[in-house]
Amino acid sequence: MGEHQVSRNKQFSMFGLIKIFGVIGFIALSSSASADHGGGSHINLNLTVPAGSSGDYTVSWINVGNVVLQEKKDSGLYTTVYYGAGPSVAFTNQASGTYKYRILWVFCFYSCNTMYTLPETVVVSAVPPVPTGLTGPATDYDGAYTINWSASTGATSYNLEEKLDAGAWTQIYSGASINKAISGNAAGAYSYRVKACAGGSNCSAWSSTHVTTVAAAPSTPTGLTGPATDPDGSYTISWSSSTGSSSYTLEEQLGTGSWNAIYTGSSLSKAVTGNAAGIYTYRVKGCNVESACSGWSSTHVVDVSSAPPGPATPPTPGPNMDPGQGSTAASDTIGTTAGNFRVDESGAATYSIPIAAAAGTAGVAPQISLNYSSSAGNGIAGQGWSVGGLSAVSRCRQTVDQDKNVAPLTWTNSDR
Repeated sequence: MGEHQVSRNKQFSMFGLIKIFGVIGFIALSSSASADHGGGSHINLNLTVPAGSSGDYTVSWINVGNVVLQEKKDSGLYTTVYYGAGPSVAFTNQASGTYKYRILWVFCFYSCNTMYTLPETVVVSAVPPVPTGLTGPATDYDGAYTINWSASTGATSYNLEEKLDAGAWTQIYSGASINKAISGNAAGAYSYRVKACAGGSNCSAWSSTHVTTVAAAPSTPTGLTGPATDPDGSYTISWSSSTGSSSYTLEEQLGTGSWNAIYTGSSLSKAVTGNAAGIYTYRVKGCNVESACSGWSSTHVVDVSSAPPGPATPPTPGPNMDPGQGSTAASDTIGTTAGNFRVDESGAATYSIPIAAAAGTAGVAPQISLNYSSSAGNGIAGQGWSVGGLSAVSRCRQTVDQDKNVAPLTWTNSDR
């Protein structure tokens, strides 16, 4: 029960003597009635109370001398809370609940007549305590997180406000829950505060603040490198680290096909093996611990070309062959076979091995080579292989019929 200007008495039995319009009357101070309207006649004394309050309010009436003010809380009984001339009583620190007030007045002249005012009601919604335990992540990487707080005694709702950096406070939630899911926040420092309310307008002070910093998405990786061409399908793709990234995703595209992730991890390189001939394109992106990722890097292209097959393994000598054949003499030397590799205008891989031939008459030697093309069919030396330089050039001496002159071959430009 709240504190009043006067003390409360549960039961009164004395009478007050007054004189109204020259008539002697008595005010009975009995509080035995429990019905809202009492058992006697009604009297209008302009009894006034606020419709709602946070616990501090005043009950007033017109001044008619001593009266009895009675109060009933919720479904309880009426009890006398004041006896005196008034004409008002201040209440403080009332607990939450519905309070009804009425004035009891008894007029006596030869006989006594008990009169009551009609009851007036005030709904008290006491201010709840300030919420505590406002929590959330200190750092977030995707703008989606939850703000929580503890319940306040007597609170029926909570108001949560948010502030971005040094901006203004904005209400983002009002309701009975003690948490709020946040989503879609861009990078920045977000401050939060909450207050508890009872009856809508009776609210506590704001809580202490909590700050969640939403980190920016990682920067895009740079420096994506690898070979421009590769003959065997085994090579390494590398890239530089990016700010805010804890892992990287590398994707590969063959020709104009779809992109496929071939690596996810914290390394800054990926060894590629077993790729067949074709054009391979690569791109990489950085991601943080909450899977917020950067954009894709610029691409890098690797042209994998089919290398020509290596030389055949020499046959094993048969049982009837000279034992000396196939053996290595001390005078033998080991070297490399000369050759030339290129990708021709049609995109085919080619390889040419020159074949040395002895010089003939006048030191002229034919230019013969063993040639491979990945786009060629079955040739004289196998799939894709052919022999070059097989065409012939003939020299003729000068004759009377053709040249009006007779001259032998000179192996110069004068020959025909």
